[in-house]
Amino acid sequence: MKGKTKLLILGLCLALSLATATVPAEARNTTGFAGFHLDSPNTYKSDPYLCLTEDHGAVVNSCGFTVGIVYDMPVDNTGTHWISVVGYWGFAGNYYCQPWAYDGNGGAWAGPQVSFFAGERGSEGTWNTNVTTYSNGESITLYCVLPNGAGIANVNWSQ
Repeated sequence: MKGKTKLLILGLCLALSLATATVPAEARNTTGFAGFHLDSPNTYKSDPYLCLTEDHGAVVNSCGFTVGIVYDMPVDNTGTHWISVVGYWGFAGNYYCQPWAYDGNGGAWAGPQVSFFAGERGSEGTWNTNVTTYSNGESITLYCVLPNGAGIANVNWSQ
């Protein structure tokens, strides 16, 4: 009886581990500051990494000039990937982000641009966009142009 119980428990554990291994991740996210890197870092007169600051997880452009930043977004599946971008709450100007899908062979597809506009409460808010990958092995990025004072608080994307 003890042998059958152990076998049953081992079988259940194996079945559960196989079931959880096949469940894909539905979404990923990063805070604005933790996930970015510079677009074309050698094109600036001074090093933007020295003046891009953090405010409660958001990346904020404190440089005095416009900076382009990029978020790499690993994806596991082909198809349309939804992206939510949360703007920085401490800026009252206009700026934008745009997603791109890359096939690894020089092909790129742009998704709809999301724009943050100055308003009563600044340009904070969550803005949604999407981009489509057409085959396995493609990757996506989010490109954001941040004028002085603008920032990104959070980025979420689907798999």
